[in-house]
Amino acid sequence: MIGGGTSGNGKTNLIKVIMTALIEKYPDDVEFYLFDLKEKVELGRYEKLRQVKALAGDINEAEVLLNHLINEMKERQHYFRTMHWNNIVDTPMKKRTFIIVDEAGEFMPEDFMEKEEKQQHRKCQYMLAKIARIGRAFGYRELFFSQYTTADVLPRQIKMNADNKICFRVPAGYASEVMIGIPDAAKIDDIPGRAVFIKGSKK
Repeated sequence: MIGGGTSGNGKTNLIKVIMTALIEKYPDDVEFYLFDLKEKVELGRYEKLRQVKALAGDINEAEVLLNHLINEMKERQHYFRTMHWNNIVDTPMKKRTFIIVDEAGEFMPEDFMEKEEKQQHRKCQYMLAKIARIGRAFGYRELFFSQYTTADVLPRQIKMNADNKICFRVPAGYASEVMIGIPDAAKIDDIPGRAVFIKGSKK
């Protein structure tokens, strides 16, 4: 899932609702890896939940955590290969791993950054895109939220592999088109919680 919208319109509340619903319904079969690069201000209160395996609060912690996830995914791929499985939905495995990014814009390299820092940000974006691209079959579900939905913030691989897209109110049709493919999210009423939701080709 990808989601966007201006500050205060509901993105972070939606993350909390999704987490709560999943934990209530599948307490033993969900695990979360959280990325809150605003120093854990939004999601820090959930860090001690047993379903939350890790929470990254800055770019250094994010790089370490993403490297861990990539290595874990490789191990799971190897296990699937030995079991002759090609998709988790056809296996007895019930657990799903949710990778949730709140405010993905913090991963975007900025012009003022030093070369090494830019490379670190690009590496994190690459790893998030790789998980979105190949992780689904192995039980990984990525939820990627951003306030300002430009192509720099939303890697194409993540957008193309998102079956579900939601956009709360944004100031311009372009931002809505980047996120959900249509300009409609710029036209909805300025009421927190209002959004345009796309599932596949259905609005």
